[in-house]
Amino acid sequence: ASVSLTEVDLSSNDLGDAFGQAFAKVLGANDVLWKVDLSRNPLGEATGDALLSALRNNDTFASFGDVRDGFHSLGLRNRMLIEHCLDANRRGVRLAERDASAAELGLQHFQWEILDDMHDGLGVAGPRLYEPMLLLY
Repeated sequence: ASVSLTEVDLSSNDLGDAFGQAFAKVLGANDVLWKVDLSRNPLGEATGDALLSALRNNDTFASFGDVRDGFHSLGLRNRMLIEHCLDANRRGVRLAERDASAAELGLQHFQWEILDDMHDGLGVAGPRLYEPMLLLY
């Protein structure tokens, strides 16, 4: 492996799942490369699965480009878990220090709150019009 190549821009190259899966194999064995922009490529869920698998064994890679708002074709579950792994890598959390339960999608990956209509806009209690609901974002 090259010790000097750390960042590569492969965006907008019409790279598909065959490339994405092959790249994931390389990523799984690489601890030097830390940023590859794969945005604006037709990568699907198979690539998302492969990248997620590679990131579960790599604690140095930090960015694929805009994972949160791009890469919708990777699948929501894959995008969220990939972003979680990348965030841990950017914070310097080593593989041995990671919580194994965080590797699966759960409420810990969302900001959430319970909405209740018991108060009017001024904080005064009133009659309940709707059942409380959970808001995930």
